[in-house]
Amino acid sequence: MKIVIRSSRVWLAFLVSALPAFAQQPGSVDYNQVLLPALGMGDTIRAGDRWGAVAVSQANGRGGWTVDGKSEAHAESLAVRNCTERGGHECQAVFTFQDSCGVVATNAHRSKFVARPDIEVARRRALRLCGSDCRVLFEGCAVD
Repeated sequence: MKIVIRSSRVWLAFLVSALPAFAQQPGSVDYNQVLLPALGMGDTIRAGDRWGAVAVSQANGRGGWTVDGKSEAHAESLAVRNCTERGGHECQAVFTFQDSCGVVATNAHRSKFVARPDIEVARRRALRLCGSDCRVLFEGCAVD
């Protein structure tokens, strides 16, 4: 009888040791699993899909801009709305840029619009193209 009990204990120990061991709490995320946000939650805009735009009112010279556009059309509508909110009449989008920095340099006679990946480069180029007595009217980056 002692042989049967000992062999039963050995068999039971073997079975128990063969069970897998888990080092995670029950209900936790599995190891090496990536969780994604639910559809429509968080920022789902791909890199490089940021747009900026500048709008101008030819009637009274007011302007508006944005660097928060999700598309070219969206950026244009945001810039036109900003122009109107700033007192512009019949505002129209005149300049758009994607995934870069935009600068508007102006003086009493002309305005120059420049987009470059770097804001400093864009500023220098806009001022050089605009000429003497120009100042930066707007600068901003539509990048992630």
